[in-house]
Amino acid sequence: MAMQQSRTFQLQDLLSNAGDSKDEENLSVNDGHVGTYIEEHKIFITMPNGSFIPCPPTATEILLHEDGRFGHHDPTRAPQFFNAKFCHFSVIPRRPGPKDDTHPYRNWLDTIWYDVADADIVYSTGYLTHIGLLSQEVHSQFQHAFNYIDECSSAAHSSKRFSEEFNGFLSIWCTHLEALVNRMRSVMTDSMTIRVQVAAMQSYWLELVTGLDYMEHYQPLMGTFTVNLDIAEQHIRARIPVYLVRPVDQFSNQVILKAEEPVIFPLNTSLPSPPFPVVYKGDPSHP
Repeated sequence: MAMQQSRTFQLQDLLSNAGDSKDEENLSVNDGHVGTYIEEHKIFITMPNGSFIPCPPTATEILLHEDGRFGHHDPTRAPQFFNAKFCHFSVIPRRPGPKDDTHPYRNWLDTIWYDVADADIVYSTGYLTHIGLLSQEVHSQFQHAFNYIDECSSAAHSSKRFSEEFNGFLSIWCTHLEALVNRMRSVMTDSMTIRVQVAAMQSYWLELVTGLDYMEHYQPLMGTFTVNLDIAEQHIRARIPVYLVRPVDQFSNQVILKAEEPVIFPLNTSLPSPPFPVVYKGDPSHP
């Protein structure tokens, strides 16, 4: 029977069953090493295979922000609700944290997780002073990133270990990536477009890395939010972080060992001026 809501539910109520006999190794998909409660949406979230829970993307409108990304709805920067059409989003490498010393892409922190600043743009001195190019120093870092992933993709093709469909994915994404890197070197444009191009380049790079390295290199992964127990079970078996979301009136016998506020990822949520139109409007858990 679900817990009766005779008073306002609070974060520490998640620990109601923590005294039960289960230990960490015997927790089920219904339980959590850690849990959190989002009062605004009257939901609780459990994490059965990890130590923290990020803020879920609960906003109903998706907007382009001034860094060229989509804030909490950007799959390369924050976990999203599971979508079968884009199931690889859950294994995108997470941004290396201060303690992620063994993260295989830590050396790419200042390239793939870098936010372009105005100081990185060399503006035209002609009539159109509002357009420019990335500085040679910054662009060379992105060129180096492309060269690395292009070599990895070529090696994957040569190994003949992968399907025709996967090799097609590598070829198409590498072509898109190369086009963006070349365009950023030669085509002057405004600063907002440059940021969008950089964000797209970083996204293509991370998706290529995801396809090439999943199950070959352990790394901190993005994970996924889901309302579906079956999806949660599948991610647990694959050792992928999963955040199970349920309405608070379904809290009953769940054993949650630790209750904490959700972790806020460092994301740019400022809107450009003038703002761009809304990209999507609707329930983020039903993409």
